[in-house]
Order: sequence, then structure tokens, then C-alpha cells
Amino acid sequence: MKNISILALAAIFLLSSAMSCEKDEIQELENDATLIFGLVYGFCQGDCAQLFKLEGDNLYEDDGIDRLQAEQTLLFKETPRSSTDYDLAAVLRSDFPENLINNPDTIIGIPNAYDQGGIYIEYKDGETDRFWMLDTNLDALPENLRPYADRVKNIWSELTQ
Repeated sequence: MKNISILALAAIFLLSSAMSCEKDEIQELENDATLIFGLVYGFCQGDCAQLFKLEGDNLYEDDGIDRLQAEQTLLFKETPRSSTDYDLAAVLRSDFPENLINNPDTIIGIPNAYDQGGIYIEYKDGETDRFWMLDTNLDALPENLRPYADRVKNIWSELTQ
């Protein structure tokens, strides 16, 4: 009986060690991905694109991107935002929806069709390099993307206040 208890304790210890390593590996993979997100508007004057970039353990804001244009190099400030802002935005990378990566469309809904703007999302890791424009009207999005799009909008709003 004593041997069974020792074996059970050893098995629990090994399992918990393996699970914590797996969690660390997942976190490391999430931090390797770069996520750019924000809201953009086509029919406006001034700063019509406000984007943020999660890269490594930092969050950067765009460096004066007035309009989002095809094939444009997105520039970001060299100084990262605060760790509080990073913590707020990091959930967007850790909760990134797999169904978005697998979606063949780059435009989902009808962003900016009636001057409502669009949600810009770009995701890059070792295997994926994609971008999407999502409608800000959540009803125009597939139901499985609505919670994530809403989270992007809310976090963007908090970061731009």
C-alpha cells in the first residue's frame, strides 16, 4: 500500500510538471506571434488609422499612420506603451480565434461601407502572415467572430482614451 501511495504522488508530481511546461511553451509561442490591430476609417480627415502592435512583451502605437493603404509599410513608435497597456492588449494575442486564421476571406462584412470604419487585424508568426478587415457592425460578422471583434474594439477604445 505504501508503494502505491509513493507511486501515486510521483505520478501527480510528474503530471503537474509536464502541464506547467506545456503552459510555458504555449505562452512562449503566443509571445512569438506579432499582432497588429486597430480601427481605420476611409472617409475622414486627419488621423484615420489608429493601430497598435503587440510584439514580444511590448505594445507599440503607430507612428502617425494617417490612412491605411495597400502595400503600405506600417510604422510604429520605438518606445513601447506601459506594461498596463500591454497587459490589457495581450489577451487579443492569447485569445486569437483559430477560425479567423482558417477563414479564406480578408474582408469580412462590409467595413466602412457607410462610414462606420473597419477593424484591421494582422497576425504573423512562423507559419502565418495574414491580415483582415472586419466590419465594426458586429451583426455583419459571422457569429463566431463577434466576441473577438467586440473585444478588439473595446481594448482599442481604452488604449485611445
